[in-house]
Amino acid sequence: MRDDQNKKVDTIRHGMGYEIAKGPLLNYKNDGTYTKTFTPKNTDKGIWTFDSKSSKIIHYLLIDSTEMIGKDLIKRRLATKYTDGNYYEIIGDKIIIKSKNEIEVYRRENLRMKYRKINSNGL
Repeated sequence: MRDDQNKKVDTIRHGMGYEIAKGPLLNYKNDGTYTKTFTPKNTDKGIWTFDSKSSKIIHYLLIDSTEMIGKDLIKRRLATKYTDGNYYEIIGDKIIIKSKNEIEVYRRENLRMKYRKINSNGL
């Protein structure tokens, strides 16, 4: 991960704690679903699309409306109820496609992460 001045970032401070800048593991599936795995017990799930005009991956992050964080996002109108009955937070990440197997993802905090494609056999 690098900041907007191309300096390496090891740790990101959030309002609720710190994030180690080594991931997450992204898994985009052909059926339009995705997972974003931070730890084995902390995985975001949702639906994704790609907006070619803005070069953004649009993540519809599935929100658990029964948990405290989900209730707060709904209350602050950061999560919206969709026709499927679920609540989603919309997160758009700008990307630059470097090659067939490599992209750079620009996050909300003006940070960019380089990702490489991992085949199903781990290569």
